[in-house]
Amino acid sequence: MKSPLELARRAMAEAGEAIPQYSSRFSRHDYTQHQLYALVALRRLLKTDYRGLEATLRDWTELREALGLVRVPDHSTIQRAARRLEAAAKARRAAKRASTPRRPGAPMPLFDRTKAPATEAPGPVADAEVASDAGHSSTTARTDPGTASVSMPATASTAAGNAA
Repeated sequence: MKSPLELARRAMAEAGEAIPQYSSRFSRHDYTQHQLYALVALRRLLKTDYRGLEATLRDWTELREALGLVRVPDHSTIQRAARRLEAAAKARRAAKRASTPRRPGAPMPLFDRTKAPATEAPGPVADAEVASDAGHSSTTARTDPGTASVSMPATASTAAGNAA
């Protein structure tokens, strides 16, 4: 397990590269987003709640110095920061999924499938449309060029017609 001081320093460095220092230029600038990100990561490492993290910060001077905290943030400040950072991370993941192109040959969702994808090469089985003489709906039959037999699904109307 990494030491909390090491984790705090590393989280501050990673946050400095990934997120802006403040969420808004109009914020009070009491704590940077980098500090709050490190506190959220530290809470997960210590497996404690927000009030427990606040108490730990009050007791641990070296940790406050490593994070550059002049004052200990209230537990609700850390909780709101965690919610805001998680929402931003979800939005980034969703944007990344939306911008990632589909792989060629990947199956299309059923609601978008209007016809077979053009990447499929016709094989030895060809589709043929067979219409019923009685005006019933048509069914799709599959024929194999190597054999002369035609297989059709048995329906109630064809079973009744064969019985008569």
